[in-house]
Amino acid sequence: MDEKVTQNTSYPFQKTLRTYEGDIADTLKSQHMSIAKIVIAEKVKKDQKFEMDAPPSPVLKNFLLFIVSVLLVGGGLYLLYAYYYLPSLHPTAPTSLSIPSIIVSDTQTEINLDTNANKTLMELLQNQRETSTIPQNSIYQYYITKKTDSIKNTITSQNFLSLLKVNAPDQFIRTLEPDFMFGIHSFNGNNAFIILKTNLYQSAFAGMLKWEDSISNDLSSILPSLIKNENSKTFATSTSQILAMRKPFIDLVIKNKDVRALTNEYERITLLYTFLDKGTILITTNEFTLKEILDRIANRSVVR
Repeated sequence: MDEKVTQNTSYPFQKTLRTYEGDIADTLKSQHMSIAKIVIAEKVKKDQKFEMDAPPSPVLKNFLLFIVSVLLVGGGLYLLYAYYYLPSLHPTAPTSLSIPSIIVSDTQTEINLDTNANKTLMELLQNQRETSTIPQNSIYQYYITKKTDSIKNTITSQNFLSLLKVNAPDQFIRTLEPDFMFGIHSFNGNNAFIILKTNLYQSAFAGMLKWEDSISNDLSSILPSLIKNENSKTFATSTSQILAMRKPFIDLVIKNKDVRALTNEYERITLLYTFLDKGTILITTNEFTLKEILDRIANRSVVR
C-alpha cells in the first residue's frame, strides 16, 4: 500500500496583512516610543493648531479700530479745510465781463450801480452826457453793471428800461433781447443814443408805435434835444421846451432808412427812432448821430 506523502509547500515572499495597530506597534518598536509620548505629541499638535486659529486679542482689535477711526476723522477734517480755506488762499481768476457792443465805439466806460446806489440810473446817465469830454464825432459806450450773487454782470435791456421807469408797452419789452447799448456821440455837443435788439420785428414795431405817446417824456433827461432855438442862442434841452415844441411823429427817410421822428416848430428833429435792420432799433435825437452809426455799421461790414 502506497504511503501518502504530504509535502508542506512554503511561500517565502507572502506578505502579511498590515493593520493600524500593527503600524503603531512597529513605530513604537523602531522609535522606542511609548503610548504616553504619542498622546503628549498629539496634544501639543492640537494646541499649536488652536493657537494659529485663535482670533486676535481684543486689545489688538481695539487698537486697529482706533487707528482707522483717527485716519477717517483726520481725512474728513482735511477735506473741510481744503474746501473752505484753501480756495481763499488761491482765488480763482475772475471771469471776463462780456460787454455787448452792437456798433464799434471809440472807448467803453463802466457805470456800476452798486457803487452809485444813492443815484438813479437816469441821473447817472444824465451826468455822463453833461460832463463827459468827448472828441468831435467820436462815440463813447457806457455799459452798466450790477452784482448778482456776488458776480458782476452787465444788466439786460429789460433791466435798463425798468430802471429808467419808462412807459414802454409790455408787448414791446417782451420782444427785446438782453443785449443793448447806451452811448454818446459828440457832434455839436454830446448826443446820447440807445440801441436795442429785438427778435420779433412786427411786434417790436407795433410796440414802438404805441410808445410814441410817452417816449419823449420818458427819455427827455438822457435824450434831450440839443438843437438851438431859431430865435435864441440857447439849447432846447428841458422837458417843457421839448413838449412845447412837440408835434406828432412823422415819417422821414434818412440814408435810405425809414425813420419816425419828432420835430419842433421849425421842422428840426428833436427825437427819432428807426430800425437799422429787422432786429436792431436805434433811438436818438438827431440825424447826424444816425448817419454816423450807419457809417460805422457799413465800415464794419466791409472789414469783415
